[in-house]
Amino acid sequence: MIDLLRLRVSYFRQDRILDQLFSRKRVLLEVIEKLYSRQRAKRPPSLFNELEKLYNDKGPSSVELNDACNDLRLRLRRDTEVIFHMRQRSFAAVFGPGTSFQNRLLVYLLFKCGGFFPTDIAIPKIVAQHSIADDCIVIRHGTYREEQFQKVLSGNLVQQFNRRVKSGRTLSLTDVPQWAGGYFGFPGSSRQARQLPDVQKKTWRKEYLPSPTNLVASALCSGIAGLLVESHPKDHRLRVTVHRAIVIHGQELLQQACEYQGLLLEGERAAGRTFPADNATIGVAYKCRRIVRSKKRVTNLSLRQTMQKLRLNDASSEMRRDVGFVLAIPLLEAGPLYTAPSPVAGVIYVDSNAPDYYIDDARMAAVVSIAQRFLESLAAPPVEQLGHIRNFPLSELMVSNKRAIQLPESAKRTLELAPVLPPFTNVPFQLNYDVSEFVPTRGTPEAK
Repeated sequence: MIDLLRLRVSYFRQDRILDQLFSRKRVLLEVIEKLYSRQRAKRPPSLFNELEKLYNDKGPSSVELNDACNDLRLRLRRDTEVIFHMRQRSFAAVFGPGTSFQNRLLVYLLFKCGGFFPTDIAIPKIVAQHSIADDCIVIRHGTYREEQFQKVLSGNLVQQFNRRVKSGRTLSLTDVPQWAGGYFGFPGSSRQARQLPDVQKKTWRKEYLPSPTNLVASALCSGIAGLLVESHPKDHRLRVTVHRAIVIHGQELLQQACEYQGLLLEGERAAGRTFPADNATIGVAYKCRRIVRSKKRVTNLSLRQTMQKLRLNDASSEMRRDVGFVLAIPLLEAGPLYTAPSPVAGVIYVDSNAPDYYIDDARMAAVVSIAQRFLESLAAPPVEQLGHIRNFPLSELMVSNKRAIQLPESAKRTLELAPVLPPFTNVPFQLNYDVSEFVPTRGTPEAK
């Protein structure tokens, strides 16, 4: 079925196709979830018959299923035709247990699109009737899973594997990630990672960062940096970046969404790094949902001591000894709905090592204005205007609002909450722009 889908669907991506077809079809999704649950029973009903009933129904879910079929039809490749050979006489029998629900659902849609011709005629007859060349025949013989494991395992491992196979216990893997966010990039356990040198902590804990998201974030930060550089000493460092809120394995994280912009005295490749959402200055802004900055004329030493209390070094290198100013501005989702788990889409971060540098309320308001226009421009246009770029959902929408926290006592000596209100959007928003092979023709419910 995977070969069939790859041969007939252009730019087929197994990790994206479901979102591309069904993300805005919420009524249909609820029905499909029920079908999936029934298929997990010991004696599941015919999936083909259930899908046929749904397809021919006249309700909202049927309309959305037909829309998904039409969307897939637009994606059919023009350079291939496929004859799908079956061992069964009935095409409905292909949809029995033993194949993933996702593949069966997609093949059903492809069938309704006229994307292939199923037949049980013997392969030599098919080849003769259609004059098919040898290099155009794809035959699956099976993956021989047990043999492959026995080739790569040795000693006690292969013995344990053989015993498990004979016991009849399943060899299926869970679809739930078994690692925490930012797990990769260092050897050993998370506890041991805290002892690693700062040189490694400058580049570790990276997760996938879509290049369109990186580009959008860079545009925002370069605009803010352009405003701040005007009044900043040119021989001192000024850094501006933005961290987007993401969730990995239930863990709230802030991921650096672009390289630093501003006055950089050294080459730093930091985009993609992740930080726990309650650490350091960005963590305080994320939890307080207020603009957080260091106080006027705070000493570099006291600022570093505060960062230690806020566990900066758990996931990042220690703050440089010459840094004397930090600023964190949350990007809020202020509407009744927001993307889980918190109504904060991201946090802008600024720091400087210029002596006595400070961003006052007036300059702060100008920075917030740039960020406000940024949010409004991305939240306002219908999705079809973005062409092949889409803001893919990272998590579900929530209604109940968790309370913001107060500024931690450990930070009050050096940090303060600015009176300027943070930038916000009244619709659910996230920073997860990526390339999509689908070009939507209808706006999302949120955009409408």
